Amino acid sequence: MSRPGTLRNRLALVAVLTTSAWVIALTALFNVLLSAQLHHQADRLLRTRAQAVLSTLDVNSAGRLTVRETPNDAALDTGIWVYDNTGVIDRPRARPSVQATADRVAATGRAVFADAPGHSSVRLFAQPARLDGRRVGTVVSAINVKPYLASSRTALVASVGLALALILGAYLATRHVVARALAPVVEMAGQAERWSAHDVGQRFGRAPRPAELQHLAEGLDALLDRIAAALRHEQQLAAEISHELRTPLAVVAAETELLRTGSPSDAERRQAYATITETTTRMDRLLDALLAQAASDATEARGRCVVRSVVDAAIASAAMRLPVRIHTDPEALEAGISPEVLERILTPLLGNANRFGQTFVAVSCRRSGPDVELVVADDGPGVPDDFRDRVFEPGQRADPGDGHPGAGLGLALARRLARSVGGDLTLEPPGSQGAAFAVRLPA
Repeated sequence: MSRPGTLRNRLALVAVLTTSAWVIALTALFNVLLSAQLHHQADRLLRTRAQAVLSTLDVNSAGRLTVRETPNDAALDTGIWVYDNTGVIDRPRARPSVQATADRVAATGRAVFADAPGHSSVRLFAQPARLDGRRVGTVVSAINVKPYLASSRTALVASVGLALALILGAYLATRHVVARALAPVVEMAGQAERWSAHDVGQRFGRAPRPAELQHLAEGLDALLDRIAAALRHEQQLAAEISHELRTPLAVVAAETELLRTGSPSDAERRQAYATITETTTRMDRLLDALLAQAASDATEARGRCVVRSVVDAAIASAAMRLPVRIHTDPEALEAGISPEVLERILTPLLGNANRFGQTFVAVSCRRSGPDVELVVADDGPGVPDDFRDRVFEPGQRADPGDGHPGAGLGLALARRLARSVGGDLTLEPPGSQGAAFAVRLPA
């Protein structure tokens, strides 16, 4: 049995409560209308019988009221009292309570209905007899209303039974319909759970299904996409950390082994210490960049910054050996990312331009539609044609033997940072001289 808190039971409960309210209201209305109709029929029958008896009354020469004999007189006289101004002149056999009620309504001198007290279930009607505008007597008719009450009770029991059957049927039907409607949802949720644990490459895709389920499938596919992307980023981050740290760790290990087992001179010892310090500093910067990139991937809070201020800070921290020419739009450009992330993106670009440029480095900032575009250019030899397709691949260097201690991760990390905040980093088409990298960021 399903637990009460399930969606199926809740929907079934709502349907039952709604159906119950309507069925109870309709049942009550039906029984009220039926009771009123039966009551009206009984009163109409009493009035009809009284009118029929009035047509058989005569007034003799002495001014007294007499009853004229008619065919079927016995049927007409059943439950009929005839009164003149002196008393009753014709009456049936009746219980004392009924007789007392007949005498009471006859004495009122007007048309009136009344019910006999007790459990006699008798209803009476008094109809005055008038001659030339004056009352000469009264006719009282009576009927037993037990058949009407029995019909009303039978209708009440039947309608209540029907109402209960409708409510039970509505509950069972709603549970069945809701269970069938939710079955695909339960199945899809189970598939998504299994795929996220064992095979994140599986997707629901587009298939013939209701619009609501298609929307759910698209949401689950998007969730699986994010899980797969997170796993890829995690794997790539681990690979990049392993790749980049392998060389400096080997250098530190070699220098440490030399200090431990050899007999270096003071100059060699100072050189070893300097090498270890420089290597660990580079490792620290690398880890900062990788962790900043990972933190940027893990959050959607991009922040905002003034582009020119970040550019100035990045240039100051890069210790440029070449002069930097900055060109910006007259308006104060703002990017939709945090200052730390933008500086991490610009640092490897400025470093490359400073290393390969000959006389200057140029940084331009401008608004490009809904985005902000920054271009870092230099007047150096540029990127070799056979290397342009691999310039953003981790661990790739155009000239591994140039003496530069880097491992070819700077541009790859910068592009990943830019894309993680909704932007991109691209290499501009080759010009007459130098290289130019364009950073596009959300404004």
